[in-house]
Amino acid sequence: LAKPLAQWVAQGVKPSACGGGVRLGYDMGAVRAMYDSYQATDMWQVLEAGTADIGIVVAGRNRRAWGDENLSRLDALRDRRVQTAVLEGAGHNVHVDDLPGLLKVVEPSFV
Repeated sequence: LAKPLAQWVAQGVKPSACGGGVRLGYDMGAVRAMYDSYQATDMWQVLEAGTADIGIVVAGRNRRAWGDENLSRLDALRDRRVQTAVLEGAGHNVHVDDLPGLLKVVEPSFV
């Protein structure tokens, strides 16, 4: 792992109650519940309504997670106030893989 990613993962490591080891400190039940909620949520209607300016960042090395169909749908929404930025060199952790690119993309929204 790259050092910044390893540091991020290590934040969740806690000493084991049994002693002599470590464990992940995350509540895995809560992680599962959040993931299940994410999987069950479909926000395409919000994007397609075009009622708000929305920016989406796609990790270029992680395009397969989006799928070709979803990337095509995003591309078709350009005229509906949806802006998509692709950070070609970034994987899932865009903030680790391309922080300067991510900041360049989101900075205009802070003005």
